[in-house]
Amino acid sequence: MPGCVQGKCYCNQKKSGMIPANAILPERNTTVKEWNGLSADQKKLYSRFMEVFAGYLTYTDHEIGRLVSYLKEIRQLDNIIIFVVIGNNGASKEGTYNGDIDRTLFSKALTDEEALKYNLKKIGEIGTAAGTEANYPLGWAHATNTPFKYWKQDANSEGGTRNPLIVFYPKGLKEKGGIRNQYGHVIDLLPATTELLDHLFQNETVTCSGFSVFYISHQKGIIKSY
Repeated sequence: MPGCVQGKCYCNQKKSGMIPANAILPERNTTVKEWNGLSADQKKLYSRFMEVFAGYLTYTDHEIGRLVSYLKEIRQLDNIIIFVVIGNNGASKEGTYNGDIDRTLFSKALTDEEALKYNLKKIGEIGTAAGTEANYPLGWAHATNTPFKYWKQDANSEGGTRNPLIVFYPKGLKEKGGIRNQYGHVIDLLPATTELLDHLFQNETVTCSGFSVFYISHQKGIIKSY
């Protein structure tokens, strides 16, 4: 199943132009078992983790839509800038092979068999307040990091460090649905904000690290050095 999700994402990314047409999908990490090789209990548990994750994304999308609809209603949408940062690092590997529901990083280690049995007993807590440490299994991290390799905590790969950024600003961004591939950093969001609010700082000097992300919208392929 994760392999199917990865393949579908990969094809959609190429179709939309998010990745180059000649991009090659990395091979499946050998530590991640193939879906067809999993037991019925593993498939049941792993599916539940991803169902909850997908539900959360759907809920988030819905709530962002509510906000946008309200801004339209009060005729303020064109006066707004929206940054949507998709995560703060690559997909997490902290769920390990069987996922995690409520066990902290410092809990006593369990064997794979013990972890599977423990999680199956608590499968109904995934996505509830009782699932204080809920994190999907490693195979889903591999799939959701498409098209990159590895995952969070692996700074030697883009799967550990790279995330999409969606920027909406009708007054300043004339191109709708444009895609940029330059690297940016989270510290670039504040300079972008102060650039837009420059009229409020006419008699002040505002110093901050990073570069305004808006240079990317006007200069395809130009890369800033940090």
